[in-house]
This record gives sequence, structure tokens and C-alpha cells, in this order.
Amino acid sequence: MQYVAFDIESTDGCFANGNLCEFGYVVADENFNIIEQNNILVKPVTKDFTASFHIKLAYPIAVYKKAPPFVDNYERIKKIMCAPDTIVLGHAIHNDIICINAACGVNTLPCYNFRYIDTQLLYSAYNDIPNIMSLDKIATAMEEEFLHHRADEDARLSLITLRHLLKVSGKTFDELITSMEGTIGFNESGKIIGFTLANCVSTAPSLTSKNSKRRLMSMFRASKPNMDNIPKTNTFYKKRISIDQTIFFDDIDITRAILQKISDIGGRYTSNSLDSDYHVTDGDQSNNKRCINISYDEFKQLLGDYEVVAFDDEEIIKEYLAERKAIKNQERIDRYKREAYASKIQLDAKI
Repeated sequence: MQYVAFDIESTDGCFANGNLCEFGYVVADENFNIIEQNNILVKPVTKDFTASFHIKLAYPIAVYKKAPPFVDNYERIKKIMCAPDTIVLGHAIHNDIICINAACGVNTLPCYNFRYIDTQLLYSAYNDIPNIMSLDKIATAMEEEFLHHRADEDARLSLITLRHLLKVSGKTFDELITSMEGTIGFNESGKIIGFTLANCVSTAPSLTSKNSKRRLMSMFRASKPNMDNIPKTNTFYKKRISIDQTIFFDDIDITRAILQKISDIGGRYTSNSLDSDYHVTDGDQSNNKRCINISYDEFKQLLGDYEVVAFDDEEIIKEYLAERKAIKNQERIDRYKREAYASKIQLDAKI
């Protein structure tokens, strides 16, 4: 088995357009001896280098513009990513996979197929850290030095992260993944099947974290009233109401009560302030000139009394994760069936 760590740098920080300018990689054997390390520079699809304003790049912009386009580097990258018996890895790798899939797409080339893991997720899970950690912080914790924002160096630190975890755990790669109830991720014809860890804090974050609050609020649905029984004289009747994110996620028990009250009086909550009639704010104004900006205190006064209900958020999260795990398991079963069928077809053809 060998490991291939990779990292992408883009010109504008947007991964979905495939506008990468660096493909950095490190190839290592199963004992983490580095066989090859390189940084493939890629001429971006567009000439828009907004990265020069808010993203640090390792080379001058002129160097990227003179580099070969992605289509000329396609086969070279394919040999690296799709080598037999290879595990691909990276730090927060999901966005990098999106970017390289998009680069294949805009150049009408087949996406690469490979197995992968996310070392950021693995590190957080193993160390029981509820929040994701940046590459800089992980490097500091491991007392490792690297040249940040150069793709091949970011890839090298991802490799070192995995090596570190295997060393401190005293386990092999397979033993570590098994002990954490891990599911290896797949990039299959452009479809990303996620790398997951059942025994992982970051998949079940603190109920007070913003990510957890977002998940819980995304699952909340206010019950609908009978509109015929609602007085049409209240301020928010048939009005669309948006709420500042800071207010919205401050106390989600209160927010859920407010959303239910909005529904009860015939109003409708919208997450898009540009589509609202009223925008509830503690400072930031909506860019929608047609809506009315209203302070949080004034809004609550006009809204009237509402009932705060204590939800069993821990149980809600558990049910959500169980459902997600079932979906992932079914995806694995379906994938194995496809692979078995493909192998049978190949065998029949040989016979």
C-alpha cells in the first residue's frame, strides 16, 4: 500500500469552478518514506486572480499564468491519484476533491476514481476535539514545521498528521480506522462518498456549537395554523421575516419559539433578507431596500408573547446521525454490488 497526500490552491478560493492553480502532492510508502514530493502549477481557467487580494499564494501571479493548463497535466495527475493500492489523503479534503472534479468537468475529462481519508477529521476525532483544527494548529501541536500555503507542503503535513496518529495510537492504518468505526471515502466518477467516523466528536459536536445549532435549526419545522382563524390586523400577517444570523443562533430554543409564533400569527420566516418584508437586526441592515429593518426589541414587542419549549436536542442529533449512518452504509452496499457485478462481467468476458 502507498499513501498519496494532495492539496489544491485556487485563484479565488472558490472550489466549485475548478479554477485551481496548484496541485501539490506527496507520495509515500506504507512506512511513510517519502518517494516523491512536487507542486504541479496549473494555468487557471480564467485570468481572474482575486486571490492576490485575500488568499496567500506561494508564487507570483505571472508564474501561474505561464504554467501548462489542467488538460496538459491531466494524465500526470491521474497516474498519481489512481495508482493501484493507494489511499489518498488531505486536510479538509472534501473541498479539494470538489475542485479537482470541477477541473475535470470544465475540461470535459473523466473524473479520477480513488479512495480517500480526511486527516483533519481523523485528528480531531482521535484527540476528542469538538471543533475542526487548522493545519497551522495541528503543526504546532505536533511540533512540525512546514511552508503553509504551498500546496505540496500542506500535503506533506497531512501525511505527517496520519503518521503521527498511527505512532501515538500504536496501531496500523487499518486498525486505527476500524477502532474509530471509520468508512473510507470514495471519489467515484465525480460522486463523492464521504469519509466518516462513527466514533468521532466532530460528527456529534457540542450542542452549543454553531454547526450543531445550524443542524438542529435545519430540522425544525413550525406547525402551520388555520389561516382562517388568524386576525388579519397584526403587523406580520402574511409578511416574510428574516433574522440576523447572530440573533438567530444565539439561543435556538428562543428562536424556535419565535419561528412558531411567526407561523401562528400568519407570517413566514425566510432565511433570505433580500426576500423579506421585515428584517430583524441588532445592527446590520438588509441590502433589500424594499424591506423594513426592525430592531430585535421592537420585533419582540410587536410579536407578543411566545412559548419557549425545551427540545431534546441530544436525541434529535442522535437520530440524525443514525439516519446519516444508515444512508452511508447503504451507499457502501450499493457500491460493493456494482464492483462485484463489474468483476463478474470481466470474468465472464475472459471465459
